[in-house]
Amino acid sequence: AESREKLNYFNQSEKRSRTPVLLPNQTQFQSLSFTLCKKLRCARLWIMHSPSLAFSHIAHPAMDASQPPVSCDELITRAIEAAHQAYAPYSKFRVGAAVLTESGIVTGCNVESASYGLCLCAERNALAAAIAQGNRRFQAIAIACIDAPPDLGLSGKMPCGACRQWLLELAPTAQVFIAGHPTPFTPQELLPHGFKLG
Repeated sequence: AESREKLNYFNQSEKRSRTPVLLPNQTQFQSLSFTLCKKLRCARLWIMHSPSLAFSHIAHPAMDASQPPVSCDELITRAIEAAHQAYAPYSKFRVGAAVLTESGIVTGCNVESASYGLCLCAERNALAAAIAQGNRRFQAIAIACIDAPPDLGLSGKMPCGACRQWLLELAPTAQVFIAGHPTPFTPQELLPHGFKLG
């Protein structure tokens, strides 16, 4: 009986050793992490060296450790606040953007002109302001289209083509958050075949 028990034990151990262990791939892990964050109401994300991995806070790589990290909720809130400052008398479509830099958050809003070609988008406004302050590394950007019609869904809240080109060139490793959407995008996802010189 003792020998039979030992044999059964080794047979079970062998079966366990042969059972494949299925680990979540990168996409599944990211989807799972953001689903959990959404349920917890605070999707605090660590922007790592790999832009496709995210965890609990958005970290400033050059920021003093004594300064608190920034949550994506805070970044989106700042984008919404910026949208309320937009000058959009023609389209009535207010947009705000908040860029997380090494030195803090820089915001921008859309500014329209009677000469429509001179209108400036919120994303480019925020990036230009951040660059004017000496920033060159961008960890994340949040975009809030507070007047987007609900029936348009996500497509009514996404950056235009010109802004996607700016994001790809100036903030290629940044996470792009869209207010109202649970998961971020990368600039490469927004513009897979962006224009490049050289």
